[in-house]
Amino acid sequence: MRAADHIIDVGPGAGINGGKIIAQGTVDEIEKVEESLTGQYLSGKKFIPVPSDRREPTAAKISIKGARVNNLKNMNVDIPLGLRDRERVRSSIRRSFRCSRMSSTAPESRRSSVTI
Repeated sequence: MRAADHIIDVGPGAGINGGKIIAQGTVDEIEKVEESLTGQYLSGKKFIPVPSDRREPTAAKISIKGARVNNLKNMNVDIPLGLRDRERVRSSIRRSFRCSRMSSTAPESRRSSVTI
């Protein structure tokens, strides 16, 4: 985001709670808009604390190859296993491939067991 010439912050939430332009402009401009949750995180007013002890990923992973559902077009992703913090994995996956898509992408026999 800091490398962007222009940011448009749409919100304030997802789904029916979103759709309004909360702020737009440079990072410096977004940081000054109190209503912008994005701006609060960019400015450091809000932050997510990093746990003092963190597990490193193991070699084990879930590999999804050629995912095609909704806006996914032949996407490949490796999801590391053995992490305590599921948000770390969720946020590292492309926005279009969040956990909301997992149930549509996982094989039918595995859908009930896919948890991220």
